[in-house]
Amino acid sequence: MQIYHRHRVCHRHFSEEFRVTLPSRTGIRANAYPTLFLSESQLIYKDVNGNNENINLNNLPSCSSAVNVISPNKEVLQEEQQSQCSIKETPRKARKSYGGIIRKFGSSRQTYLSDEVKDIYKKVVTSYKHITRNKRLVASFKSRFANISSSLRAELLKNLFEHVNKPTVDFFFSQLANQPKTPKSRRFTIQEKVFAIALLKSSGKTYKLLSKIFAFPSKSTCLALLRQIPMRAGLNEQIFLSLKSAVQNMSISGRSCIVMFDEMSLAPNLQYNIKEDCIDGLENTGSYKRAAIADYVNVFMVKGLFRKWKQPVSFTYSKGPIKSTLLKHLIVKVIGKCQEIGLKVLCTVCDQGSANQAAINSLLSQSRSCSEFQVNGEKIIPLYDIPHLFKGIRNNLLKKNLYIKLDNKLNIAKWEHIIDLYYIDRDAPMRICPRLTEQHVIPGKINKMKVKICTQVFSYTVASHLVTFSKWKDNLPNDAERCLFG
Repeated sequence: MQIYHRHRVCHRHFSEEFRVTLPSRTGIRANAYPTLFLSESQLIYKDVNGNNENINLNNLPSCSSAVNVISPNKEVLQEEQQSQCSIKETPRKARKSYGGIIRKFGSSRQTYLSDEVKDIYKKVVTSYKHITRNKRLVASFKSRFANISSSLRAELLKNLFEHVNKPTVDFFFSQLANQPKTPKSRRFTIQEKVFAIALLKSSGKTYKLLSKIFAFPSKSTCLALLRQIPMRAGLNEQIFLSLKSAVQNMSISGRSCIVMFDEMSLAPNLQYNIKEDCIDGLENTGSYKRAAIADYVNVFMVKGLFRKWKQPVSFTYSKGPIKSTLLKHLIVKVIGKCQEIGLKVLCTVCDQGSANQAAINSLLSQSRSCSEFQVNGEKIIPLYDIPHLFKGIRNNLLKKNLYIKLDNKLNIAKWEHIIDLYYIDRDAPMRICPRLTEQHVIPGKINKMKVKICTQVFSYTVASHLVTFSKWKDNLPNDAERCLFG
């Protein structure tokens, strides 16, 4: 029988005697013909020797009915629509042409080549076949290796993500997505930008260093996101909402906090806010505005006592120092808002400004107490920050004397004692207080804003030498011994 080149016969139709089992070659013999699982139809088969013989095709399964056989006296059996066996139609493979290699030998056909050149040509073709086969093997191995690597990578990532938190996972995938890209092609989510802003605000130099290693948003991108946050004078409701969600996860001690407030002077300036369609730089307390150019800002901040956290919650603009009545109203309002979200305010801290003292004294008078006031039934203790207390003591000593009664004896502390100590030490061959200068003791040369200048005068070294010098005759009066500032 004659079989089309575009069809194949399943191996199950050939017996073992027609199969080739050599190590270098597998398949069937050239004179093989199907003898197994054939139908009862009598088909004429013409073998390779030209002999015709009749073969009974027995026990042919339904899947073998798709074999296209052409007989001189029979029509082609076609039942391909019902075929589900392994006999499949496959396109004929294109035969590889080696004409280009022959042309390199200066000929158009292999028959025109000499015997020596033919041997070389056959070796070249054989080598080319080996190279092609090796390329296919390499491509196959690469594909298998990629699949195995992908599976291992997926399993490793799964095991990794089971032992790290979600921010670490998000950061990992962000680096995978953005590091291969150029800086201008990178895209970041809001959460990734917020994480970058937290690093930027913690340390600008550290963020600059990390940006050279990791794929982080640029500084301008972070600032652009910050500008989208609405910041208006008065209490910031959005900040209190964020604090409320954070407070719910805090312990009782973690919720204990203090309210700090202070003001500073500003350079008068007006600027049109395009986003809010308003003019910034005018007096604004959040509840009302006034057409007066502001030159002072007052800021309220909440800080944890037992946990390290702090958060500004309110600011106001004013022309000149803030009024004590307005400051008193803001203190009560901020404390009440903190209590509303679950924080426990224990005290307030401020400097000894005139408006601050007036507001605190007004709150104390309402509570009829000299050490505490109440907001919503909870006791609040007002405190003045220690640096300003030191400066206050120093400034009072510059103009007034301090009377101290010790051991039923009245003693007087004067600033002149410290001035005399400075002159005695300055004129000595070897100075005992070398860091004490005119900027520390001479009233007209003291920088009253620097706390360091004040605390250095009230140090243990100055106090101990002041006591020592007071025991020397003709140096300091005896009452200087009582001036112990350390």
